Amino acid sequence: MEHARPLEAIAGFAAMLREHGLKVGIPEQQAMVHAALALPPARYPCLEAAWRAITCQSAAQWKSWSALFEQYWYPHRLKGQVKTSGQTRHARHRPDIRQLVQELQSQLGATKRPQDVASKAMDSALDPVMVQGDDPVSKAQGGASRT
Repeated sequence: MEHARPLEAIAGFAAMLREHGLKVGIPEQQAMVHAALALPPARYPCLEAAWRAITCQSAAQWKSWSALFEQYWYPHRLKGQVKTSGQTRHARHRPDIRQLVQELQSQLGATKRPQDVASKAMDSALDPVMVQGDDPVSKAQGGASRT
């Protein structure tokens, strides 16, 4: 059995999305990889929703998303005839979405999930800051005045 190549599979999916009019560039592909790394393998079904939010910019794209996702990741589920693009030669070696998440996390050594690191960095605004007299003051006051 051939090993899954998750980064190539994501790049192939992004190429297919571009063929169908979605504007998926490098930042979107990177966000897709980060989303795949952030999810535990058991939660891989949530990846479709995460990627949809990353790549869809209009209602029409949102509506066509499920069909595109199914066509790429689960071609065996499609019924009837499907007109395909040039992406078919890799279709039989493409991992399913759960394999993609597991392989991506193992290849990139995701022992510490990126969401833990990202949430720590994002939440740093809520950490107390020491000011004169060692009185901790919150950085994030949200416009509220202190009385």
